[in-house]
Amino acid sequence: MLGQGSDFAARSAVPDCGRVLLPLYASHIFCSSPSAVTREGSRGVWLAIMMGGFAVLWVFWGTVSLPDLIELCAVGGALVISVVVGLVAARWVRSVPADSGEQPPNWKIFWGSVVFEIVAGVAGISLLNYFGQARFALPWLALVVGIHFFGMGAAFHTSIHHWVGAAMCFVALVSLIWLPSGKPLGADAVKVTDLVVGTGCAVILWSFVLISSRSGAGR
Repeated sequence: MLGQGSDFAARSAVPDCGRVLLPLYASHIFCSSPSAVTREGSRGVWLAIMMGGFAVLWVFWGTVSLPDLIELCAVGGALVISVVVGLVAARWVRSVPADSGEQPPNWKIFWGSVVFEIVAGVAGISLLNYFGQARFALPWLALVVGIHFFGMGAAFHTSIHHWVGAAMCFVALVSLIWLPSGKPLGADAVKVTDLVVGTGCAVILWSFVLISSRSGAGR
């Protein structure tokens, strides 16, 4: 009797994943294999590291025209935000169940998007500098990166990349409309457009990390 009671208690303690509809978090804890949990967590951490690094880079580019001390504080603040976002994302990603039925990435589209981003970004900025229109460089780069996110969405079969791409393209186009007409800005002028593009793209990437780690989208 004692042995039978122990067996019954052991069976009752672990849910039957094939017959019981568990809440999202519970099914992740009890029904996901350790390797699947580790894989999802690793993806979330790497996404947070990459996007956090790019967010800091966007803030750096956007604040180049500011005084050195203010720029240093802005970049330092962005670095702190990226670290906090990364820590939150690493915690949240543990409660996201692994999707065993996910489609494999399309690496041809992925690398095609990366090549497009590099070629279009470098070629466009070079032409803008050649024609003396360097003030359009950062909005152009944001537009190219935004378009490249649509390719990432197709490669990874996710819609959140499309939203990120649309948001970055929107910021780029708004900033282009905001640019003053006529003569280029002076060397000592604060470039408000670059501030908008840099901080806007950074906020978009931080939001991307948090939404992805919370819902499991984008990985």
